[in-house]
Amino acid sequence: MFKIEKGILPDPPEPRKTKYPWHALKVGDSFVVDTPLKIARTNARQATERYGKEFKAEMYKGQVRIWRWK
Repeated sequence: MFKIEKGILPDPPEPRKTKYPWHALKVGDSFVVDTPLKIARTNARQATERYGKEFKAEMYKGQVRIWRWK
């Protein structure tokens, strides 16, 4: 016979480990990357598709920066 226990839940899985802090960004947050703009734009587009949040990469004051857009 098994004892049924209620209200016991496992810890949620940790977010997938990524090179960039996609999960930590709130709308309007950004970070600088040390990659060419073309690669940063590709990474931002892929993250948009994967996480369902909009990311955008642009040049800003001579640096490549990625923003959480929406």
